[in-house]
Amino acid sequence: MRSQPPHSKSLCGMSPHSTGAGGSFEVVCAYTHSDQVDPIVQPGVKPSGHMHDFFGNVTTDQNSVLASLLAGGTTCKRPQDKSGYWVPQVLHNGIAVTPSLVHVYYNSEGRSNVQPLPTGLEVVAGNHDATAPQSTSVVAWQCSDNLGPTVPQATPPSCGPDRNLKILVRFPECWDGVHLTSSDHQSHMAYYDPHTKQCDPAHPVPVVGANAEFKYPSLHDGTGLTLSSGSVLTLHGDFFDAWSQAEMDNLTAGCIDAGAKCGGSTEPSGITPGPVLAPTGTAPKLTPSTTTPIHSTPLQDVPCTVLLNGVQQVGRCTGTLTS
Repeated sequence: MRSQPPHSKSLCGMSPHSTGAGGSFEVVCAYTHSDQVDPIVQPGVKPSGHMHDFFGNVTTDQNSVLASLLAGGTTCKRPQDKSGYWVPQVLHNGIAVTPSLVHVYYNSEGRSNVQPLPTGLEVVAGNHDATAPQSTSVVAWQCSDNLGPTVPQATPPSCGPDRNLKILVRFPECWDGVHLTSSDHQSHMAYYDPHTKQCDPAHPVPVVGANAEFKYPSLHDGTGLTLSSGSVLTLHGDFFDAWSQAEMDNLTAGCIDAGAKCGGSTEPSGITPGPVLAPTGTAPKLTPSTTTPIHSTPLQDVPCTVLLNGVQQVGRCTGTLTS
């Protein structure tokens, strides 16, 4: 078993992001390939549990680590984003449906002191073992095109001939400040409380939120759909962050902290993106996976929570991983 060791911290100068003023930035990444691998949940294993459709980094496979992703090519409109994004393969009457792209919205959702995502962070949203409808504030299905979106739903709707189907995935936005991954793939991350917009004490670092829309322009009918992971209830998504840390820092400061709506993406055929998933009720709980733990990755210049003059603050830290 492999697990993520803790980060041995050393302060390098505090530079907290302080506003979270409602800005955002975006990236569009084209579909790249499909494969029965999952470098987060089952690294080094092929075939893994089920097929996935991959977007962004063109090299993502069972052996992907941060270094290989950073060295790989990308279909993302922002070339500084070498991340891998993936979801289970969608099947219509047993036949695989080819997606077109993922449109990712990075934002603060009105939270303050939002920190840049640390390069190398591995995040999973949704439950691939679900047998009941999941929270639509985490994963959902939606019809959308330039006529406007429909309400996100727990099961795929029938969109009609003039509307297209898409998958929505909201990745958790609270980090434990130490681990880029965890043995159950999820316990290093959590969702914030929608009422207070605060992170819980075990995950005290508020990071930039990532809301992804995976698009299927040839799919209009929600009936007859299954996923490679099982029924449509098993919807989930993975995000292996391989952004340039300098670019992520710049976009967080120049877009999110500044309250600016930064585009940086182009939708085909004039498609107008719909709203991203919004938290409701109580903070969703992540469901740990019981599959093989994931690999560890060095941390450098990442957000962290530190005790400075007796006061807990969020800043930038560097350090080395210790086992």
